[in-house]
Formats: sequence, C-alpha cells, structure tokens
Amino acid sequence: MTVLDFLSDLREKGVVVSLAPGDDQLKISAPKGAIDATTRDELAARKPEIIRFLTEAAQRQSDALPPLTRADPDAPPRLSTAQDRVWRLQAMAPDSATLNVSVAWELRGPVDLAVLAEALQLVADRHDPLRCRFPAVDRQPTVVVHDAAELPLQRLAGSPTGGDPLDAALEIAESLVAQPFDLAHEVARAAVIAVSESHHLLVLVFHQIVFDWGAATPLVRDLSATYAAIIDGSAPKLDPIEIGYLDYAGWQHGWLGSSAISTQAEYWKHQLGRPYRPLPLPVRTDAGIGESGSRTRHFRLAEAATDDLRILSRSAGATLYMTLLGAWQTLLAGYGDRDDAIVFTLLGLKRPELKTLIGLFANPLPIRVDLAGDPSVTELLSRVSDAALGAYRNQDLPLDQVIDQLRLSTDGTGIGLFQSLFIFQHEPTPELDLGDVETELLTLGRHADAFDLRLFAEDTGTEIRGWLEYDTSRFSPDVAERLVDQYLQLLETMPAEPAAAAASLVPVTDGDRAATAAASGGRSDETPPGFAPPETEMEVELAALWGRIFDREVGVDDDFFALGGHSLLAVSLFAEIESRHGRTLPLATLFEAPTIRALARVLEQADWRLQWTSLVPIKPDGARPPVFCVAALGDEIIQFGELAELLHPEQPFYGLQQGLDRSDEIRTTIPEIAAHYIREIRAVQPHGPHVIAGYCFGGLIAYEMAQQLEAAGEPVAALVMIEAEYPGAIHLEPTTPLQRLRRAASVTRRSGPVAALRQVQKRIGKLWRWTIWTRLRHRLHRAFDAMGLGLPDVLKDILQINAQAADDYAPVMQPYGGDISVLRAELMTPDYIYEDLLGWDAVVEGRIETYWLPGDHEGIWKTPNVQVFAKVLEQILEESSL
Repeated sequence: MTVLDFLSDLREKGVVVSLAPGDDQLKISAPKGAIDATTRDELAARKPEIIRFLTEAAQRQSDALPPLTRADPDAPPRLSTAQDRVWRLQAMAPDSATLNVSVAWELRGPVDLAVLAEALQLVADRHDPLRCRFPAVDRQPTVVVHDAAELPLQRLAGSPTGGDPLDAALEIAESLVAQPFDLAHEVARAAVIAVSESHHLLVLVFHQIVFDWGAATPLVRDLSATYAAIIDGSAPKLDPIEIGYLDYAGWQHGWLGSSAISTQAEYWKHQLGRPYRPLPLPVRTDAGIGESGSRTRHFRLAEAATDDLRILSRSAGATLYMTLLGAWQTLLAGYGDRDDAIVFTLLGLKRPELKTLIGLFANPLPIRVDLAGDPSVTELLSRVSDAALGAYRNQDLPLDQVIDQLRLSTDGTGIGLFQSLFIFQHEPTPELDLGDVETELLTLGRHADAFDLRLFAEDTGTEIRGWLEYDTSRFSPDVAERLVDQYLQLLETMPAEPAAAAASLVPVTDGDRAATAAASGGRSDETPPGFAPPETEMEVELAALWGRIFDREVGVDDDFFALGGHSLLAVSLFAEIESRHGRTLPLATLFEAPTIRALARVLEQADWRLQWTSLVPIKPDGARPPVFCVAALGDEIIQFGELAELLHPEQPFYGLQQGLDRSDEIRTTIPEIAAHYIREIRAVQPHGPHVIAGYCFGGLIAYEMAQQLEAAGEPVAALVMIEAEYPGAIHLEPTTPLQRLRRAASVTRRSGPVAALRQVQKRIGKLWRWTIWTRLRHRLHRAFDAMGLGLPDVLKDILQINAQAADDYAPVMQPYGGDISVLRAELMTPDYIYEDLLGWDAVVEGRIETYWLPGDHEGIWKTPNVQVFAKVLEQILEESSL
C-alpha cells in the first residue's frame, strides 16, 4: 500500500496525520479507539516515509491541482485523455478486439438469473461510462450519454453435441471476448453460459474506453450488494456517486490547460531526459513455428517468504509494492548487465472520490530505477521508492505526454520501451458474493498487448500470488518458467542479505546472458535522435497527423514502415488525407513517398500520379536475387512492406499488382497477367533463377509465371505459395438445411440478432457480387477485348476481374515439374475443410514443403507474426541456394 493509500485509509477512519510545526515529528489526531495496535506499529515503521511524503507535499502546495468538482451540466461531455487515446487506437483497427477487457466467473449453485440480470442493469445504469457511446463526428470522437446503459444479460447454452461441457462453455466465453466493439453503439456485453443446471459462467466484456482492471473492485462490490438487496426485497445500499467519470474527464481537461501541468511535465523531463537502452529480453531463438497467442505462468510466494519481504520493506522505508517492482527490474536488467531499467506500472488512484467509480483511469507510467554503482538491496529499495513516489505524485499527466518526454532520449521510434508492465494490487479483487452460489474468478482473453511481458501480483493478506503473461510468438514456455523461477528465487534471497549488492543476488547466469544477446541480435547502444522538424505548411499538417496515428512525435524524414506502419495505419492515414484534401491516393504511394517530407511533395503537386507500373519496388536495394511477390485478390501490396524490411539487408523485394489507377491496359486472364508480370520483372532481373511468390489469389498468377518461365528456359529457384490454394482445396463443410438453420441459431445466441443479421446481409451481398454481377461483368470484359477497347472505369473492379480470372484458369492449369513451398496460417476459418497440401499435389510433380505461420489469413503479415514469417522465408531462400 502506498503512503497516500495508507493516509487516505486512516482519514476515512477519522485519523488525521500531519507534520508537527517546527519539528521533524508527526502530529496525529484520531477519535477514541480508531488506532489499533497494528495501525500504531505501521505508523511507527513508516514514520520516515510519511514525513518525507508530507514535507514534499507541503513544498508543492502552491502548485496543487484544482479540486474535483461536478462538470457544468450545460457543457458538452468530453472524453478523458486516456479515452481519446483508446478511441483513436480502436479507430485504426476497428475489427480488432485487443482493447477488450473481460471479467468472468465460474458460478456453482442456485443462481437466480433474472435477479442477476436486474442487478447488473442497475449497476450499469449507476456508472455513467457504461451509459455512454462514442460515435465519430467528422472523424473525431464524441460522447453521447444515454439514460440507461442497455446491458442485457444474454443467456447462452453450452455445446449440445457432447464433449466436455465446461470446455465448450469456455470456448463460447473466449469468443465473446474476441468480438470487437462498435463504439458508436456498444461498449459492454454480458452473458451467462450454462454448463449444467447448477453450473454457469458469467462473462462481462467491456471496451477499455469505459473500463480498466482497477474498475473490477467497484464492479464486484456494487453487483454483490445489489444482487443481495434484490433477493432480500430491499433497495441496494450503495453510497451515492457525488463525482462521476464525466465530471473527472471535464476536470482533467481544465487542469491540463492550466499552469499546473508544467510542474509534472518538468518532473518527467528530468526523470527521462538521459539516454536509455532497452533491456535485452530472453526471447525465443527458434522460428516460432507453432502455437501463437498468449499464455500465463502462475506463481505464489509462500507465507513465510512473504512475511520476510514485509519486514525487509518496512526496514528499508519501502512498501511491498516497491520491493516486488524493484526485484523485477533488477532481474530484467541482469539479463544484459544494464545499469538502469524502465518498467511501466499502473499506480492506485490517489483521489479517494474516484475509487468507487467504473471507468478508464489506468495510466501506465514508466518507473525508472537507477542501478548504477551496485546498490545494496536496501539502497535499491530506497531508489525504487523515490522513483515510485515521484511517479505517483505526477501521475495526472497523461501517458502520451509522458512519452513525449521519454522520446527526448531514445532513437525516436519508441521501440523496445514498452517491454514490461507490472501491476500490483495491495488487496485482491473482492469475491463476487451471490449468496449461496460458489464463485471463482476466471482469466479470459489477453491484457496489455502493447507490452512484451505483463507481470501481475497481488497481496492476499497472507501470501503473494500472481502470474506472468507472455506472447508465445516471442517467448517460449520454458523461458517464461525460468523467468518466474528466477524472480521467486530473488524475492526469497533479498531479505536474507539486505546489505549485499542487489545485482549479485540475481540468479542469471553467463549462459543466460549469452543466449539472450544472441536471440536479441546484440541490440546496439542508444542512437542519436536525428529528429528533423517540419518546415512547410503541408509538412506541419502531416507531422500532426502522423503523430496522432503513431502516438508519438515524428520527424519529417522518419520512414513510415520503420516507425511500425502497416496496412491498417496506411488506410487510416490516406482516409484522413482524402477527407482533408479530396485526394484519393493509392496506398502504394507510401513505397515511393514513405516519409512526411516526400508525401508532402506529392500532395503539393495537384497533377501528381503514381509513376510505377505493375512492378512496385518495395525494397529495391541489395546484392541478392530479388523476391517478386504477387498481390492477392484485391490487388493491394501495402502489407508486404513490413515483411520486406525484416528480411536480410541485402534482400531486394518487389510487389506485383495490376494497378487500376494506371492508364494502360487492364488484363482479365491469368496467363495474360502472368506474361505481363514476367516482362516487368525482366527489367530488374533479365534472367533466372527467379524467386516467385504469390499471396492468396496471387498464388495462381505465381504458378502461371513459373510455368511460363520454365517453358522459356528460365529456371525458377523458388516458388512460394503464401496462403494460396489450388482451386477448390478449401471449401465449406457440406451441410443440410437443418444444420444451416441450427448454425444460424447458434450465431444469434452467441452474438445477438444484430450480428446475425449483419452476417446474412454479407452473404446476400456476396451472392450478388460473385454470381449475377460477375457474369455480366465478365461478358462485358470479353466484348470490350473483342472490339480492342479499354475497359471503362465502371468495369474496373479488381476484385471482380481477378475472381473471374481465377474461375477461368482452374480448368486449364497444367502440371508443374518443379518444387513449391506452401506457407499456411495456423488459425483457419471455422466450418471450412482444408485439403492436405492445400490441393497442390493435384498439379505439382515435384516436392511440396509446408511451413506453418502464426496468425490467421491476414494476421500473418502483422507484428509479431510477421517476424516469424520473415524467418521462414529466409529459410526457404537459403535452402534454394540464394
């Protein structure tokens, strides 16, 4: 428990602790019997810490923040700064569920579902964030407040087809967590899933814009009290909410516009102003071909060891939280012999009036501990205490503004800084009390995906328990287990040797350090920022836009892809450009103009057009033979950029696309497209051996290119099929009308009628687009070809052209005598049958090698899966003797 939490708890009991005038002593005023023996001992043990805290608070009195007051009822509601950041993150990836937060329980016993639904609705109505919706107006977030929260409790059944009913219910629960939110219409969902008549799962899913993990405590307390009151036939006894979240958001905007902000900004500038090298973490060294996702490694520290840590903390003037944090930082720093370490943490709310609210208060802040000079354990805890208290006092400054200070001393990308998050609860989340029902808290979904490692710990009162959450694409289970074991070993050793150098107690071997250095590629020391500010009006506008998209300050010469740009961010960027300037630019423009300076020159030329032909030089430099990769059905190659950058520095990479923004001929058959692409690649590589790859539909074109090259006597060194199947190798499971009806009913039960209706609309639209209209377009294409005329714009639909070309090509495909590599996504679409080798054994006479990539059909191109993708492609190229 932090000092402020401790003093706040005392104040709630009527105990006021202050500094005695003119002396280094405490003055305590308390009602009779308010201070028991335990509290008296803690006051004595923490006296130096309390004096220091109160002294510094008095010195800052002139810069105190304004008091929290109710917002003007006539003023429009506003998002808090954290909500604004989360809204923009969701807008960049509207189909993503990474910002979902779940709270779930296993319920065993006679739960009254009608009462539970009523209680949940009353609790939701009580908290204004759950009554808000966040639509976009002119591409900016707004707040609409409703009278009711509209949080119905869906009742879902587990699997009716046999198997373990609990596993089936958990699978449904995970699917609820994985559904994205449309913030204009929904911010929360609730469901109870029947395992048996007296066994259920209660699943509550919130978007982070209205809920963080700290909100679980008021949620549980309110729901427990309301359920009990309804069962008893009485009104819930809940304290009224005097200051709501919308009041807090309005207050925050007020103080951020005042001079008080300068004090906190100066603190972070001082704290983060010196250079910092990211910590080398023990990431996995294999290609990561296997399970992709998130795993947890639970741990507990025995009661005796926990008591020893409490004694150590008190003797060092620190808290248990500070000791646990300092040990984690020291362990991570030990993997690279670093003399300082940054770990982000979520600090408890320092304003008591906010602790009863549900909302987004989490503001991850970097705690930087100085490990220089081999500090003893006691000195380490003193340094951690100073850093944590400083962060605590200055936590009102939003994360994005803190990061602005952080970037003063890094390479400008922010990469490697969001390495670890540490979350500590000085008391566990209270148990959900539903009378005679036995409840057990469940862990569903993922938390804080932005961080490589997420360490959660809580004080149960007798022992420390928690878990380490990690991504399996970056960390193997044995690495995670070793980290946890080393952490527990360090925690058990520190109390026994408080005078020893903390670094000497870290159980990291030279072998651990060598393996980590090799796995992380020998991460170099910090580099100078090289920041170039914008000069022209267009550069200033684009810099602000890029800064918002990347959530960081960006120089005019920073490369879009080096900053971590991907297809979703490109879509967001170009949509904003179209909205502001009325210019519709192809996404491939980013390969020719990947910086603010270059893109500004493009926009300043009213008649500018993309000069590339079908061959797009994504990464043209390098001494190795180039890779030529054909685009998918929609003819979009922007996702190739990150993969190309991850390959060997000497590995050129080109994309191939039709490019409907060009004025030359549009080709409507795969042999025509393949022949055209071969003419294009010969301008770069006149003779083989060639490396040809194709993504999805592009695999058919790559196959035909290989056929034509081999027929012309040009060898093909490698033919790579990326999520590309032989026609008909992936198809829906055959179903009867009754089975389809049951499937539709299941979708309705799980996702609600609105989602089911959307699915029906998509299927109807697909039926129209791919049958009637496709056939008509195809006949018109042929007619224009016969007359020697180019296609009019109305017929230039690349999806239709390519889909029809694929249908025409399937019956005329010829056998291929060479070898191919088939790259497949591990996550496959449910209800579909995938033939072995994706059907390529029907026409390929050579060897077929299959490689598995983490992610789904589109997710293979995204971090961290694309890092695995790059390693697999490098392996294929090496085996091809290139």
